[in-house]
Amino acid sequence: IDMDLTDVVKLIRGKKGTKVKLTLVRQSGAKSETKDVVLVRDKVDMKDQAAKLSMVDRTVDGHKIKVAVIDLPSFYGGSDRGGRSGYEDMVRLVQEANEKKADAMVLDLSSNGGGILQDAVRISGLFIRQGGVVATQDGKQNREILSDEDPRVQFKGPLVVLTSRQTASA
Repeated sequence: IDMDLTDVVKLIRGKKGTKVKLTLVRQSGAKSETKDVVLVRDKVDMKDQAAKLSMVDRTVDGHKIKVAVIDLPSFYGGSDRGGRSGYEDMVRLVQEANEKKADAMVLDLSSNGGGILQDAVRISGLFIRQGGVVATQDGKQNREILSDEDPRVQFKGPLVVLTSRQTASA
């Protein structure tokens, strides 16, 4: 209860094939119920969770356009993905979309449950000149605004950001 996510992950990681029992507490009004879930540890291929680019051709008002679709399932970095960085992957994918002459872009965050906040800020900076991206507030009501300081914009075409109830801070 009330454990830091990093500490929880340390407890979940372990030797392949061993079991982990998680106790979930679900609150429903004044009533709460607990449920035990047993997971078997296995190797997870993080490449499947990395950002991916696909190109889609569409016709809009009689004009053919190329749309770059980037699926970003989490804001990852460092040891989270075996040394991969969501920001570096996004830089590479946006550059690839530009090289493929994308007319527009869709950034799909609909299954993005969050991750490294600083990576989210840096990724936002690929699409804006400068400015505040997110504000955080601690238990003492101290606010911190995380901003993009880099005036460069990596993609200047139309951008649609897809979110859902699963998207962190949607």
